[in-house]
Amino acid sequence: MTVRWLQPVPDAQLGLDDNDPAAIVSGRESVRLALIASLQYLPPRERAVLILRDVFAWSAAEVAVLLDMSVGAVKSALQRARARLGQVMPSADRPAELTEPEQRALLENYVAAFEAADPGALERLRRHDATLEAPPLRTWHAGIRTCLPYMATHVMGSPRHWRMFPTRANGQPAVAAYTRALDGQYVPDGIVVLTAGNGGITAITAFGEPSLITAFGFPAVVPDHPGCGRSSATAGIAADQRLSSSHPLEPR
Repeated sequence: MTVRWLQPVPDAQLGLDDNDPAAIVSGRESVRLALIASLQYLPPRERAVLILRDVFAWSAAEVAVLLDMSVGAVKSALQRARARLGQVMPSADRPAELTEPEQRALLENYVAAFEAADPGALERLRRHDATLEAPPLRTWHAGIRTCLPYMATHVMGSPRHWRMFPTRANGQPAVAAYTRALDGQYVPDGIVVLTAGNGGITAITAFGEPSLITAFGFPAVVPDHPGCGRSSATAGIAADQRLSSSHPLEPR
């Protein structure tokens, strides 16, 4: 089976837990750019080499064995991939990296907006040119005037339909997303990766694959919010049935 999109990878698996803040920022930037370039601009062989070498830090010899290439061919492919990355991702187009406190605040506000089903709060977090996509679906929206009505109508649902937990993926802020089931518990939906810089969120990429939740170290099922009884947990579920399909951005 052909995988059309690379799935998100926990930062812990990318060696981005260094104690040096400068190394963390540099590493996240390298990972983010490598993934963007590989998804959009590189042929399959160069894409694989770039990801294995620059994201997972494999040696040229290890990549050569896995891809049945010579070490020289691996080095050549990596050189071409990096050159292409430099052409398509000029530094002027890169969003400025947020500080750790800014990223935490952004995630907290994103989670609060979704759990409260508050499109106005979400709008305040996004830039006017923000994009919304949901690989491998072809659903894709650009611009706040397009994204926000779609999310308010087809994604957010009623308050407490979603429960989310901050995490990191691909060197970027992300959330583990759960949806409320008929019994009031929350079941896995997928991982949502946020691209953000000064001015707010520039892109939301929702990977609607439930198995990613446990791969990121989160539980398979989450109880209802503490302090909320079963009756309140199931209130409004009927209104959310239109949101019960398997992907958060697939039209209901």
